[in-house]
Amino acid sequence: MYNKAGGCVREGVAAAADPGVSAGSAEGPAIEASGLVGRYGSTVALDGLDVHAERGEVLGLLGHNGAGKTTLVRILGCLLLPHAGEARVLGRDIRDPAARREIRRRIGVLPQDPGLYDRLTAAENLFSHGLLYGLSGPTLARRVDGLLELVGLQGVRRSQVGTFSGGMKKRLAIARALVNDPELVFLDEPTTNLDPEAAHAVHGHIVALAAQGGRTVVLCTHNLNEAERLCRRVVILRQGREVASGSPQELERRFRGARRAEITVRSLDEAALKAVRSAPGVAGVEVAGPKCLRLELAGEGGLPAAVAALVAAGAEVTRAVDVQPTLEDVYLRLASGGDAGPDGEPWPGGGPGSGWGGSAGRGGGGRR
Repeated sequence: MYNKAGGCVREGVAAAADPGVSAGSAEGPAIEASGLVGRYGSTVALDGLDVHAERGEVLGLLGHNGAGKTTLVRILGCLLLPHAGEARVLGRDIRDPAARREIRRRIGVLPQDPGLYDRLTAAENLFSHGLLYGLSGPTLARRVDGLLELVGLQGVRRSQVGTFSGGMKKRLAIARALVNDPELVFLDEPTTNLDPEAAHAVHGHIVALAAQGGRTVVLCTHNLNEAERLCRRVVILRQGREVASGSPQELERRFRGARRAEITVRSLDEAALKAVRSAPGVAGVEVAGPKCLRLELAGEGGLPAAVAALVAAGAEVTRAVDVQPTLEDVYLRLASGGDAGPDGEPWPGGGPGSGWGGSAGRGGGGRR
């Protein structure tokens, strides 16, 4: 069902328990979607997207603003109907009205703006949310106590949320998303605007979520270090389409571009520079400073050969390391428009956006 402007229809968000709907099978993927299309008027938000998430995994959705992440979550969370395509969430068809009610009952959502009630206490925020799911009495009380303990807010349960820091509010919002004991949790930018200590605490809670009884977590984030640390798999979106998916390590290997290294010397002169440029296995040399060289290598023996050439030319080498790609490198290439070569092979010479930039010198040994 769609509105007259051609946009996806927004459905009610109430998720009261429906005793008449069976719990569904716990077998099969948590999310299985194919060919999803979502439009807002003439704007295409999703363009034939396929998504798969196994139960118990943390799946990261990466992409610039407007890449389609929020529309995808709204469709999978049964707030929007797609214009085309099929999807099953927790084994249920998102187009079936009874299944949609059940899906909403069995998922949890942490929006980027959690919309907590500042004049209510931490406990009251959780109690009020639990009532929407048909919870009450001792069951709800135990659930609230356990969740406040989980996120470390039991000591401020009677404090008004308006007095909380940003990190405390985010932790409370995570607890609220778990009131109904969901099997699938959507987290939208859970650490935005948090200081490193608060973000680290939230990361710990996300890891705990996925470890609890096969719970699946879908994480929308712009924090590439966060995705690399927390996600078993990531999907990189651009203009409503998937441009790459896999584990962070798989993507780093697949889209690594040219092999690179960094060498630091006590001093650098023209003779040493000429020697390293002619060393076997060295395809390119960039002088990154008076004592630093960045190398593009053409073979496995390139780095040892470069070091040997420098030493033979009289240079004292103080540091020589491979510079491994990160998920951030992959993301910046793909989300910005760089594509893999034929059959998914890396770009020749490193591909679009493969320059060293400001982050290339990170890392003191092996992995950045």
